Amino acid sequence: PRERREDRRGIAGDVLAFKIAGAACDEGHDLEEVVRLTQKACDRMATIGIATSPGQIPGLDKPTFEMADDEIEYGMGIHGEPGIERTKMRPADELVENMFNKLTQELPIAAGDEVCVLINGLGSTTILEMSIVYRKVAQLLSGIGAKIYDADIASYCTCQEMGGFSISVLVLDDEIKRLYNAP
Repeated sequence: PRERREDRRGIAGDVLAFKIAGAACDEGHDLEEVVRLTQKACDRMATIGIATSPGQIPGLDKPTFEMADDEIEYGMGIHGEPGIERTKMRPADELVENMFNKLTQELPIAAGDEVCVLINGLGSTTILEMSIVYRKVAQLLSGIGAKIYDADIASYCTCQEMGGFSISVLVLDDEIKRLYNAP
């Protein structure tokens, strides 16, 4: 729940936060300013993921969690921590629209906002499948008048063999955009 936001797991949203923190360090800011800028980016970002199949951590003799072949879990943790809801599998566009609605309840995105989108595969999700997710996210963002400044489709935060993906959106302002653009 919102009141326990600090306990949440960011999955691939961490990649964007690390990018901002690294750029702030490269600019020579002191630790307090790096923390401020990174927290600002985190406050302007939301991530939600779904698992379609469990992952396997090397050295363990069983998957990280169990679920039926026709189920998905919203909001799970990368190592099998329970999510917020388990439901039956549905078409990709329906899943993405539901995820987008949950994401925008946490992170208001307004017409004219520039955003960065990261679609992260959780281990066994293909680029083609993640591209289908991105297509729907782009449609939904366009529908509210937001502009995609940059997008990335890759597998950064994974668990071996886990099926599923996460969607991260970072709303830019001039300060965060400058740091995002840094090499």
